[in-house]
Amino acid sequence: MNHKAVFIVYMSLSVALLALLLKGGPAAASPVITDTRTVYKGKSIKSWMKQMHSIFKKQRLQAIWEMEALTFKFAAPALMKDEIDSSKRDTYKIVADTSPAPDISQSVYDELVAVFIKATASSDYDTVDCAVLALGISKARASIPTLMALFNARTSPQKVMKALGQIGPDAKAALPMVRKEASTNGNFARVAAIEALAAIGRMDAISDLVKYAQDADEDVRQQAVSQIGNLYDGGKEPVPDQVIDILIASLKDTRDRQSVRIDAAYALAKIGPRGKRAVPGLTALTKDSYLYCRKAAAYALGCVAPKDPAVRAALKAIKGDPDAEVRKKVQEALEKGNR
Repeated sequence: MNHKAVFIVYMSLSVALLALLLKGGPAAASPVITDTRTVYKGKSIKSWMKQMHSIFKKQRLQAIWEMEALTFKFAAPALMKDEIDSSKRDTYKIVADTSPAPDISQSVYDELVAVFIKATASSDYDTVDCAVLALGISKARASIPTLMALFNARTSPQKVMKALGQIGPDAKAALPMVRKEASTNGNFARVAAIEALAAIGRMDAISDLVKYAQDADEDVRQQAVSQIGNLYDGGKEPVPDQVIDILIASLKDTRDRQSVRIDAAYALAKIGPRGKRAVPGLTALTKDSYLYCRKAAAYALGCVAPKDPAVRAALKAIKGDPDAEVRKKVQEALEKGNR
């Protein structure tokens, strides 16, 4: 299973878990909770905090999940603002909009984050992992030194990288550590580090991403081209020639599976008209033997240059593609050119 599939499974489980914890749908507007003695889910918030000292792991993890629902609701606007991956932004928005968790004050948020930070000192790995994930989804800037100190200690590097990436540009102090991890051995840790590198470093990470888009590991290459697309998604700033060049080269990547070619096409779709120089490469990809490559190529052509005569000719040439999904994307791209 490649890193993208792992991420999709993780996000699906995360959304399902939060939905279960927050079951009941949106709640009516209520006053902001400013006191941890306030009752939440049948207990005072202070009781949930005390439950962290339970000798039973299940109770400790349950307490983290319940408190995380509160801190996530508090941090959601900042998470959505800073997240560079539009699919994750959409996920955060869905969960935040449907959450019946009450709003909390800055002081209550700070108290709960302090509990998560303390939990990272637990001797139980599952408690530590859960606390690290809670710090990320809570966008807890106060936890950056703790996460950096925790790296490679009592939790997996991937989880620390993920949490730092969710905190975003505020975690710049961790960039040297993240860059080092992106260069070490270990597929999943490197992939997580590259994602964090883009989330924290933003445009300062472009040269790193161009380098990793040429890596020997397919999952690393795929993550790099995907993050390039995320960084330029919807923007208007000029895209350096080296970025377009590496994406064009990635459209021809046949070293392993087709995932790099697919993500390179979607990255160019996010870049839009600024990536017009990639039209020949995208046109060639419409003839790929893998249907998802053809589908991505048709979609990207519709985003990059839908009115270009050469693009329209290429799209019309594959209107009869044997796959319905490809034909749908071709039709949508042609309709864009008619507007």
